[in-house]
Amino acid sequence: MKDGHIIREQGKIVIDTVGAKAVCFGTTASVCSKTKLFLEESNIAVFSLDQIQK
Repeated sequence: MKDGHIIREQGKIVIDTVGAKAVCFGTTASVCSKTKLFLEESNIAVFSLDQIQK
């Protein structure tokens, strides 16, 4: 969850700077459902990079 707070702060900076409505975050690490929900509430979509490589 600690990483989720850092990602949220970085995502908010991107959203505010660019004026975007949402940010997509791709990772190869596993993300727990609680952290994923926490980020999605801040308009940060989380997806696995492994899904893209296939």
